[in-house]
Amino acid sequence: MHSMQFGYSFKLSELLLCVDAEEELTVPKCFLSFLAADPCPDRADIRIAVRFSDKGEAEGTPLRKKMLSGDACIALYASGANMYTLLVPEAFRQGFSQNGNWLNYIPMERLLLPHGRVLLHASLVELGGMAYCFIAPSGGGKSTHAGLWQQRFGARLLNGDKALISAAGTPMAWGSPVAGSSGIHVNDGAPLRAVYVLTKAAEDSAAELSPRSALMALYSAAVKDEKDADFNGRLLDELVKLQKSIPVFSLRCTPKESAAETALHFIEERKSP
Repeated sequence: MHSMQFGYSFKLSELLLCVDAEEELTVPKCFLSFLAADPCPDRADIRIAVRFSDKGEAEGTPLRKKMLSGDACIALYASGANMYTLLVPEAFRQGFSQNGNWLNYIPMERLLLPHGRVLLHASLVELGGMAYCFIAPSGGGKSTHAGLWQQRFGARLLNGDKALISAAGTPMAWGSPVAGSSGIHVNDGAPLRAVYVLTKAAEDSAAELSPRSALMALYSAAVKDEKDADFNGRLLDELVKLQKSIPVFSLRCTPKESAAETALHFIEERKSP
Protein backbone atom coordinates (compact mmCIF):
# COMPACT_ATOMS: atom_id res chain seq x y z
CA MET A 1 0.00 0.00 0.00
CA HIS A 2 1.28 3.48 -0.84
CA SER A 3 1.95 5.89 2.02
CA MET A 4 0.09 9.19 2.24
CA GLN A 5 2.90 11.58 1.30
CA PHE A 6 0.89 14.69 0.50
CA GLY A 7 -1.50 16.66 2.69
CA TYR A 8 -3.84 19.56 2.01
CA SER A 9 -5.95 21.48 4.52
CA PHE A 10 -8.90 23.76 3.82
CA LYS A 11 -10.88 26.01 6.16
CA LEU A 12 -14.57 25.85 5.26
CA SER A 13 -17.17 27.64 7.40
CA GLU A 14 -14.80 27.45 10.39
CA LEU A 15 -14.30 23.71 9.86
CA LEU A 16 -10.97 22.12 8.96
CA LEU A 17 -11.10 19.73 5.99
CA CYS A 18 -7.89 17.74 5.51
CA VAL A 19 -7.05 15.66 2.43
CA ASP A 20 -4.28 13.04 2.48
CA ALA A 21 -3.06 11.64 -0.83
CA GLU A 22 -0.55 9.21 -2.29
CA GLU A 23 0.05 11.56 -5.21
CA GLU A 24 0.64 15.31 -5.39
CA LEU A 25 -2.64 16.98 -6.30
CA THR A 26 -3.33 20.19 -8.19
CA VAL A 27 -5.54 22.38 -6.00
CA PRO A 28 -8.50 23.88 -7.92
CA LYS A 29 -8.21 27.65 -8.28
CA CYS A 30 -11.49 28.26 -6.49
CA PHE A 31 -10.11 26.45 -3.42
CA LEU A 32 -6.82 28.36 -3.17
CA SER A 33 -8.17 31.06 -0.86
CA PHE A 34 -9.54 28.32 1.43
CA LEU A 35 -6.14 26.66 1.99
CA ALA A 36 -5.13 26.50 5.65
CA ALA A 37 -1.60 27.23 6.86
CA ASP A 38 -0.84 23.73 8.16
CA PRO A 39 -0.87 21.28 5.20
CA CYS A 40 -1.59 18.18 7.31
CA PRO A 41 -2.58 18.90 10.93
CA ASP A 42 -3.27 16.11 13.40
CA ARG A 43 -6.67 17.57 14.22
CA ALA A 44 -9.29 17.78 11.51
CA ASP A 45 -13.06 18.11 11.57
CA ILE A 46 -13.23 16.15 8.30
CA ARG A 47 -10.47 13.96 6.85
CA ILE A 48 -10.38 12.40 3.38
CA ALA A 49 -7.86 9.82 2.18
CA VAL A 50 -7.39 9.76 -1.61
CA ARG A 51 -6.35 6.28 -2.77
CA PHE A 52 -5.61 4.93 -6.24
CA SER A 53 -6.62 1.32 -6.75
CA ASP A 54 -8.33 -1.03 -9.19
CA LYS A 55 -9.77 -2.99 -6.29
CA GLY A 56 -13.13 -1.42 -7.08
CA GLU A 57 -14.26 -0.77 -3.53
CA ALA A 58 -12.99 0.43 -0.16
CA GLU A 59 -13.92 -0.35 3.42
CA GLY A 60 -16.88 1.63 4.69
CA THR A 61 -20.24 2.81 3.43
CA PRO A 62 -20.40 4.06 -0.19
CA LEU A 63 -21.79 7.59 -0.35
CA ARG A 64 -21.33 8.71 -3.94
CA LYS A 65 -20.09 7.17 -7.18
CA LYS A 66 -19.28 9.06 -10.36
CA MET A 67 -18.89 7.01 -13.54
CA LEU A 68 -15.86 7.80 -15.70
CA SER A 69 -15.84 5.39 -18.64
CA GLY A 70 -16.92 1.81 -19.01
CA ASP A 71 -17.24 0.35 -15.52
CA ALA A 72 -14.63 2.69 -14.01
CA CYS A 73 -15.81 5.13 -11.37
CA ILE A 74 -14.57 7.40 -8.63
CA ALA A 75 -16.26 6.55 -5.34
CA LEU A 76 -16.45 8.17 -1.91
CA TYR A 77 -16.79 5.97 1.17
CA ALA A 78 -17.54 6.86 4.79
CA SER A 79 -14.82 4.94 6.64
CA GLY A 80 -15.36 6.22 10.19
CA ALA A 81 -16.53 9.22 12.20
CA ASN A 82 -15.84 12.18 9.88
CA MET A 83 -13.38 9.96 7.99
CA TYR A 84 -13.75 9.28 4.26
CA THR A 85 -11.94 7.45 1.48
CA LEU A 86 -12.00 8.66 -2.12
CA LEU A 87 -11.15 5.70 -4.35
CA VAL A 88 -9.80 6.44 -7.84
CA PRO A 89 -8.94 3.81 -10.51
CA GLU A 90 -5.21 3.52 -11.23
CA ALA A 91 -5.77 4.30 -14.91
CA PHE A 92 -7.02 7.75 -13.93
CA ARG A 93 -4.24 8.52 -11.43
CA GLN A 94 -2.40 11.10 -13.52
CA GLY A 95 -5.42 12.85 -14.97
CA PHE A 96 -7.16 12.98 -11.61
CA SER A 97 -4.12 14.38 -9.83
CA GLN A 98 -3.23 17.01 -12.40
CA ASN A 99 -6.52 18.36 -13.76
CA GLY A 100 -7.34 20.57 -10.76
CA ASN A 101 -10.92 19.31 -10.60
CA TRP A 102 -10.51 16.53 -8.06
CA LEU A 103 -12.41 18.33 -5.29
CA ASN A 104 -15.43 18.41 -7.58
CA TYR A 105 -15.75 14.66 -7.00
CA ILE A 106 -16.31 15.25 -3.29
CA PRO A 107 -19.96 15.96 -2.33
CA MET A 108 -19.34 18.75 0.16
CA GLU A 109 -22.99 18.80 1.21
CA ARG A 110 -22.65 15.27 2.60
CA LEU A 111 -19.45 15.95 4.51
CA LEU A 112 -20.65 19.21 6.02
CA LEU A 113 -24.21 18.30 7.07
CA PRO A 114 -23.08 16.25 10.13
CA HIS A 115 -21.49 19.50 11.34
CA GLY A 116 -24.74 21.44 10.93
CA ARG A 117 -23.74 23.10 7.66
CA VAL A 118 -26.16 23.37 4.74
CA LEU A 119 -25.12 24.25 1.19
CA LEU A 120 -27.61 26.57 -0.51
CA HIS A 121 -27.86 27.65 -4.16
CA ALA A 122 -27.55 31.31 -3.25
CA SER A 123 -25.53 34.49 -3.54
CA LEU A 124 -24.24 36.08 -0.38
CA VAL A 125 -23.18 39.56 0.73
CA GLU A 126 -21.92 41.10 3.95
CA LEU A 127 -22.95 44.58 5.03
CA GLY A 128 -22.32 46.21 8.40
CA GLY A 129 -21.06 42.93 9.86
CA MET A 130 -24.19 40.98 8.87
CA ALA A 131 -24.78 38.52 6.03
CA TYR A 132 -27.71 38.61 3.59
CA CYS A 133 -28.53 35.63 1.40
CA PHE A 134 -30.37 35.69 -1.95
CA ILE A 135 -31.93 32.57 -3.45
CA ALA A 136 -33.56 32.11 -6.85
CA PRO A 137 -33.68 29.54 -9.66
CA SER A 138 -30.74 29.41 -12.06
CA GLY A 139 -30.76 32.65 -14.03
CA GLY A 140 -33.12 34.22 -11.49
CA GLY A 141 -30.84 37.14 -10.66
CA LYS A 142 -28.94 36.02 -7.53
CA SER A 143 -25.58 37.42 -8.61
CA THR A 144 -27.19 40.50 -10.16
CA HIS A 145 -28.98 41.39 -6.95
CA ALA A 146 -25.85 40.82 -4.85
CA GLY A 147 -24.03 43.18 -7.22
CA LEU A 148 -26.72 45.81 -6.65
CA TRP A 149 -26.03 45.70 -2.90
CA GLN A 150 -22.37 46.25 -3.66
CA GLN A 151 -23.11 49.20 -5.95
CA ARG A 152 -25.69 50.87 -3.73
CA PHE A 153 -24.38 50.18 -0.22
CA GLY A 154 -20.77 49.07 -0.70
CA ALA A 155 -21.62 45.55 0.48
CA ARG A 156 -18.91 42.93 0.26
CA LEU A 157 -19.64 40.01 -2.09
CA LEU A 158 -18.88 36.66 -0.42
CA ASN A 159 -20.26 34.20 -2.95
CA GLY A 160 -22.16 34.29 -6.21
CA ASP A 161 -23.69 30.82 -6.40
CA LYS A 162 -23.48 28.62 -3.28
CA ALA A 163 -23.37 29.70 0.36
CA LEU A 164 -22.72 27.66 3.49
CA ILE A 165 -25.32 28.19 6.21
CA SER A 166 -25.52 27.11 9.85
CA ALA A 167 -28.58 27.46 12.11
CA ALA A 168 -26.84 26.34 15.32
CA GLY A 169 -26.65 29.06 17.97
CA THR A 170 -26.34 32.34 16.09
CA PRO A 171 -27.26 31.61 12.44
CA MET A 172 -24.18 32.09 10.25
CA ALA A 173 -23.41 32.28 6.53
CA TRP A 174 -20.07 31.81 4.78
CA GLY A 175 -18.76 31.95 1.26
CA SER A 176 -17.90 28.57 -0.26
CA PRO A 177 -15.38 27.58 -2.95
CA VAL A 178 -18.26 26.71 -5.29
CA ALA A 179 -19.28 29.88 -7.09
CA GLY A 180 -20.62 28.85 -10.51
CA SER A 181 -19.87 31.32 -13.28
CA SER A 182 -19.77 34.28 -10.88
CA GLY A 183 -16.17 33.67 -9.82
CA ILE A 184 -16.97 35.12 -6.36
CA HIS A 185 -15.81 32.82 -3.55
CA VAL A 186 -14.52 34.64 -0.46
CA ASN A 187 -13.31 32.66 2.53
CA ASP A 188 -15.22 34.60 5.17
CA GLY A 189 -18.61 34.77 6.82
CA ALA A 190 -20.89 36.73 9.15
CA PRO A 191 -24.04 36.29 11.24
CA LEU A 192 -26.98 35.73 8.91
CA ARG A 193 -29.62 38.46 9.15
CA ALA A 194 -32.09 37.45 6.43
CA VAL A 195 -32.77 35.33 3.37
CA TYR A 196 -34.50 36.84 0.33
CA VAL A 197 -36.33 34.73 -2.25
CA LEU A 198 -36.02 36.63 -5.53
CA THR A 199 -38.56 36.90 -8.33
CA LYS A 200 -38.04 39.12 -11.35
CA ALA A 201 -40.74 41.80 -11.62
CA ALA A 202 -41.52 45.18 -13.17
CA GLU A 203 -41.67 46.85 -9.75
CA ASP A 204 -39.88 46.29 -6.44
CA SER A 205 -41.77 44.97 -3.42
CA ALA A 206 -41.05 42.78 -0.40
CA ALA A 207 -43.11 40.64 1.96
CA GLU A 208 -42.38 38.17 4.74
CA LEU A 209 -43.08 34.56 3.81
CA SER A 210 -45.19 32.27 5.96
CA PRO A 211 -43.22 29.59 7.87
CA ARG A 212 -44.39 26.91 5.41
CA SER A 213 -43.51 28.96 2.32
CA ALA A 214 -40.15 29.94 3.83
CA LEU A 215 -39.26 26.31 4.54
CA MET A 216 -40.28 25.22 1.04
CA ALA A 217 -38.13 27.97 -0.48
CA LEU A 218 -35.11 26.99 1.64
CA TYR A 219 -35.49 23.29 0.84
CA SER A 220 -35.84 24.05 -2.86
CA ALA A 221 -32.56 25.99 -2.77
CA ALA A 222 -30.63 23.45 -0.70
CA VAL A 223 -28.18 21.03 -2.31
CA LYS A 224 -29.87 17.65 -1.89
CA ASP A 225 -29.13 14.03 -2.72
CA GLU A 226 -31.70 12.59 -5.11
CA LYS A 227 -30.82 9.01 -4.10
CA ASP A 228 -30.67 9.35 -0.32
CA ALA A 229 -33.93 10.08 1.48
CA ASP A 230 -32.24 9.83 4.89
CA PHE A 231 -29.77 12.57 3.98
CA ASN A 232 -32.58 14.77 2.69
CA GLY A 233 -34.52 14.21 5.89
CA ARG A 234 -31.59 15.34 8.02
CA LEU A 235 -31.14 18.30 5.69
CA LEU A 236 -34.78 19.26 6.20
CA ASP A 237 -34.28 19.15 9.99
CA GLU A 238 -31.48 21.72 9.70
CA LEU A 239 -33.60 23.92 7.46
CA VAL A 240 -36.47 23.86 9.97
CA LYS A 241 -34.03 25.23 12.56
CA LEU A 242 -32.92 27.90 10.11
CA GLN A 243 -36.47 28.94 9.20
CA LYS A 244 -37.29 29.36 12.89
CA SER A 245 -34.14 31.43 13.50
CA ILE A 246 -34.14 34.04 10.73
CA PRO A 247 -36.71 35.88 8.59
CA VAL A 248 -37.23 34.74 5.01
CA PHE A 249 -38.63 37.39 2.65
CA SER A 250 -40.14 37.32 -0.80
CA LEU A 251 -38.56 40.03 -2.94
CA ARG A 252 -40.12 40.91 -6.26
CA CYS A 253 -37.40 42.96 -7.88
CA THR A 254 -36.13 44.86 -10.88
CA PRO A 255 -32.44 44.75 -11.92
CA LYS A 256 -31.99 48.25 -10.47
CA GLU A 257 -30.47 49.66 -7.29
CA SER A 258 -34.01 50.41 -6.12
CA ALA A 259 -34.43 46.65 -5.56
CA ALA A 260 -31.56 46.63 -3.06
CA GLU A 261 -33.03 49.71 -1.37
CA THR A 262 -36.43 48.01 -1.09
CA ALA A 263 -34.90 44.85 0.39
CA LEU A 264 -32.83 46.62 3.03
CA HIS A 265 -35.55 49.14 3.88
CA PHE A 266 -38.04 46.33 4.43
CA ILE A 267 -35.93 44.57 7.07
CA GLU A 268 -34.98 47.86 8.70
CA GLU A 269 -38.65 48.81 9.01
CA ARG A 270 -39.39 45.36 10.42
CA LYS A 271 -37.18 45.99 13.47
CA SER A 272 -39.03 46.10 16.77
CA PRO A 273 -39.21 49.62 18.25
